[in-house]
Amino acid sequence: MKLAAIIAMLICGAQSSLAGKRISVAQLDEMLRLAQEGGKADAQIARSLAGVELTERITESVRTRLLSRLQGPRARDVLDILAEVSAFLDGPTELQAPGEQPSAAQQNADSRDRSRIRNALCPHAPGFRLHASDAPFRRLP
Repeated sequence: MKLAAIIAMLICGAQSSLAGKRISVAQLDEMLRLAQEGGKADAQIARSLAGVELTERITESVRTRLLSRLQGPRARDVLDILAEVSAFLDGPTELQAPGEQPSAAQQNADSRDRSRIRNALCPHAPGFRLHASDAPFRRLP
């Protein structure tokens, strides 16, 4: 019975993710706040999260705050997946003005995120340090 319920939930989640609603992190925050105030069940919140596609990256501090709002394991798992998928997106627009250099703390957090992703994707890869460079490419003579 549990297996059938899990399969049904995965099918519903796959169908709703195909028609994913694109929202920002601020809209996700509002959606979870309303779900918490409305007393929605864990399965309902998980289904609504499964139908969401983020337009920007979830920072670690926001991820922690959002996870603290969720009590059920299903919704927490779906939010974790959303956060992992969003790691490849640009950062939140309200945190960084155009042309503004990220703070040292933000750069360190980004570096840790890249290392965590690299280790998850390539656990046996050598310990190369990944970094972003905005220096122009220089031609060799």
